[in-house]
Formats: sequence, C-alpha cells, structure tokens
Amino acid sequence: MDWHLECSDCGVNFPPDGLPNVCTSCGRPLLVRYPLRDHPMTERAEVRRRSGMWRYRTFLPLEADEEPITLGE
Repeated sequence: MDWHLECSDCGVNFPPDGLPNVCTSCGRPLLVRYPLRDHPMTERAEVRRRSGMWRYRTFLPLEADEEPITLGE
C-alpha cells in the first residue's frame, strides 16, 4: 500500500522510511496518510474471514514484503 507521513499541523510530507515521529519544521506529531480510495474492495472479504489485529494488515504502514514482529497474536 502506498502511504506517507504528514505533519498534523503544517502539512509537510515525509517519506515512510526512517523513524520520524515529529515534524522537523514545527515539532508537531506526524499522521499516516493512506490512499483508501485506491484500496481493493476484495480486502473486505479478508477482514471478515480472519480474526485478530492482523486482518487489518493491509491498512498498516508496512511495505508489501515486510514481515512485522509479533507476539503470536
């Protein structure tokens, strides 16, 4: 999923790489922005079929080939 980070105050965009948590311009928190209009409708079936938080994996800010570290949930 294509996503980016955006400052919650001044709107500056940041790339998804690295570990920024605040805007370098104003110091305010960053928000994750997703292009949900482009999200495939077939994912709704995936959400209904699976349980737990990982059924929402496609909405998380992870690259397609990136495996998250989990605690077995």
